[in-house]
Amino acid sequence: MIELRPYQYGAIENLRNVIADGQKRILLQAATGAGKTIIACEMIRRATLKQKRTLFIAHRKEIIAQTSGKLDAFGIEHGVIMASHSRVNSHPVQVASIQTLTRRDKPLADLVIIDECHLSCSESFKQIVEHCGFYNYRLNSDIVQVVPMAQLIEENHLVKPRVFAPFTPDMKGVKKSKGDYDANETAKLMDRKEITADIVKHWTVSAPDRKTIVFASSVEHSKNIVSEFTESGISAKHLDATTPANIRDQTLQDWHDGKFTVLFKYGIIY
Repeated sequence: MIELRPYQYGAIENLRNVIADGQKRILLQAATGAGKTIIACEMIRRATLKQKRTLFIAHRKEIIAQTSGKLDAFGIEHGVIMASHSRVNSHPVQVASIQTLTRRDKPLADLVIIDECHLSCSESFKQIVEHCGFYNYRLNSDIVQVVPMAQLIEENHLVKPRVFAPFTPDMKGVKKSKGDYDANETAKLMDRKEITADIVKHWTVSAPDRKTIVFASSVEHSKNIVSEFTESGISAKHLDATTPANIRDQTLQDWHDGKFTVLFKYGIIY
């Protein structure tokens, strides 16, 4: 059984209070590293004790695997609804891939948890959640904030970041879309020889031989920086959303095992 941190217990109590006030569509917001999966598993554990059914929905297989593993650690029996997954059963707790769930019979649930809920504004999510009896779910009726990142750092749950910014690109003239820089224009700006070479130069000064993850601005940008690293004798590999699952899994495992140093990614989570 996993012991929750005080702020995680506090988040669940705040959720209980909001639910007691009659709210049903609640957004739980937490900084990276706060342990959202742990909070979700404790919510599921409590729901299970009350004989309630739970459906946890995610859009990435890594999240499916992580959540299933944490549920095992909590001692919660569950099924997994995902293509080619062997853990198929009728337990009241189901962890589901949205892509697979749209093509299969949908289980009923008293509690529906959606990972990365900003991605849920689609017909596929709408059909599933309405199937479980939660209508107009896109209009979140309340928000519960768990813990600020500064507190996580202060309590030593996260390492205090050190920021190195040796090169600042000129973003003047780059169009914005929905409040952020346009992805295509940003990729063109960042994928230039002087910038990719500069990344290698400063990595060798600031983080030599350290296991590193790099998030690129496009697939080509990622591959080009990998080339710069490998040409400098530094072991590096690239992954993106089109990388076959078996290669992705093996590459991640090799990086974990220290078989290469720098992992470049675009369009996938870790």
